[in-house]
Formats: sequence, C-alpha cells, structure tokens
Amino acid sequence: METIAELENWMIEKVINNTFTPNHRYVTDEGEGLEELSGTYIWYYIERGNRTNLEFFKSEKDAVSFVYEYLSKKI
Repeated sequence: METIAELENWMIEKVINNTFTPNHRYVTDEGEGLEELSGTYIWYYIERGNRTNLEFFKSEKDAVSFVYEYLSKKI
C-alpha cells in the first residue's frame, strides 16, 4: 500500500470509520489524523482543540505505511 487512496479503500473494505485521512477529516474531529503540508506528511492528535504533531514523514508511502500499521493494530 503506497497511497492515501489505497489506504482509504482498505479502510472501506475493513469497515473502518475514516476520520484519519485528509479528505475525510473534519475540523470537529478529535483524535488522530494525517495531513499533507508542503510535501511533508504529518500524523497528529487533536484533543479539546489542541493539536500535537506526533510524526513527520517525507513521503506519502512512509506516512501510509505508518497509518496502516497503526490501524491494523486497532482492528
């Protein structure tokens, strides 16, 4: 799995409520999320409106691999 689109399709197949990827993330969502900012991918956590950046990735593939592993452990 190398792209966010592939990750999103995998989440659909596994019936995972997607509040993680950029196109499915909303301002009111709390918890973990992935953002792409100027070619850097950031895994972050939001609680009560406070955001903490947790991980930084130089490539989409690395970010997707991280999120896939994270979600695989939760299901």
